[in-house]
Amino acid sequence: MKIDWSIVFLIIVVILVIGLPASRGIFVNEDVAYNALKDEGYTNITIIEKDWFAVGLKGCSSDDAAKFTATADNVRNQNVKVYVCSGLIFKSATIRH
Repeated sequence: MKIDWSIVFLIIVVILVIGLPASRGIFVNEDVAYNALKDEGYTNITIIEKDWFAVGLKGCSSDDAAKFTATADNVRNQNVKVYVCSGLIFKSATIRH
């Protein structure tokens, strides 16, 4: 059986073109979310989940690479659940309630 290498190459290219942009959030450290919350006055911060695949479809911007779920005490000293959406390099973190 002869392998058609052009088909194999095409499949690899398609996987890279679709998979890499959708999963770039793997490289975003949770310190980004922690520091964004701390800078806005949140205390007692616990990052409970990191989502990195296709976060633009899960409440974040299409420019975001990762979505973090955290619990923290807000400035009124209420424990709240918040989401932090973050880009990989050029976009900073955004806190969503």
